Parts: sequence; C-alpha cells; structure tokens
Amino acid sequence: MGTQVILDILSSMMIGGVLLLTLNQVNFNTITTFFYYNNDFIIQSSLLDVITIIENDLKRIAYAADPSLIAVPSECLKYADSTTFRFMGDIDNNGSIEDITYSLGPVSELANTKNPRDRILYRTVNGGNKEMICTNVTQMMFEYFNYTKEKLSVPMIDAAAGEISAIQISIEVQSPDAFEQDYNQAYWRQLRLAIKNLRNR
Repeated sequence: MGTQVILDILSSMMIGGVLLLTLNQVNFNTITTFFYYNNDFIIQSSLLDVITIIENDLKRIAYAADPSLIAVPSECLKYADSTTFRFMGDIDNNGSIEDITYSLGPVSELANTKNPRDRILYRTVNGGNKEMICTNVTQMMFEYFNYTKEKLSVPMIDAAAGEISAIQISIEVQSPDAFEQDYNQAYWRQLRLAIKNLRNR
C-alpha cells in the first residue's frame, strides 16, 4: 500500500511538472507576441509620421505661393549627399521661403539605447535648432537623378545640386530594445519623387 501511494505521488508530481512547463511556455509565447506586436505598431506609426513630414516638404522644393519669390528654381537645391539634403521652398504655403535641412546624426547620440544602430533624423528650418523627427532610424539614404534618369554622384553643392530632377529616399527604422536579440523593423522607399516645381517656372 505504501509503495502505491509513493508511485501516485510521483506520478502526480510528474504530471504537475509537465503542466507547469506548458503554462510557462504559453506565458512566454504570450509575452513574446505582445512585445512583438506592440513594438511593431510603434515602429510602423513612427515610420508613417516620418514619411508624411518628408513627403510634404520635398513636394514643395522650389515652390512658392508667390512665384516671384523664387527667381531661379535650381538655386533652391543647396546641398545633397547620401544622408543630408538641404533645399528651399514655401513648405507652409504662407508666402515665405524656408531653408530646410534633413540630416542624420551619429550612432553615438543614442548610446543609451540597446540597439547599436539607431540614429536621430533631424530637420532644421532656417538654420534654427535641429528638430528630432525620428529617434530610431537605422538606415537612411538619399539618391539623386537628373532629367535623363542617370544617378548623380554626391556630394553636390549649389549649382551642381541644381542638376537634380528626382530623389529616391530609403528609410529603415528599428525598435530601440530587442526581445530575444530580435529588433522590430520597418522599411520604406520612395521611388524617385520628381521635383516638379523646378520645371514649372
């Protein structure tokens, strides 16, 4: 009788252990799924916000509510390289011309995050303070093309920048924290946004 009781207890312990392991695995899977989808939502929202700002600004290169304010449209392109782009345009549609610069900061600025690749995307208006429009950019590249669709070499300054007819922008954002060494990411590429206002004058 005593042996049977011990066997019953051992069997119960084994079954209980299996159940606990199963519950732990279910709990882990639930946490993983929640973390992934929560981070994915944040990353997608962040990327959408950045895209909206950039597209709105770039569509207004060499634009002015009063056309006489921009005498030579090609002079609105001030500087262009793979991670920095400076141009002029009436981005607020209020009759004043703004000087806009997009630039990518160094990785060292976000040394406090776990992601070793994230950087800050800055937007500067009229030489004022840099505005952080995204703090988790891991890749960003501007590519430039002329009227014959040839890719242009960078950097380009002033007159050389006036050769630009279209811009291709690629952006990747990642979560600042990883779960099980996995970072959520989202990627977007604008396929050659044409600078129409340069040809409208």
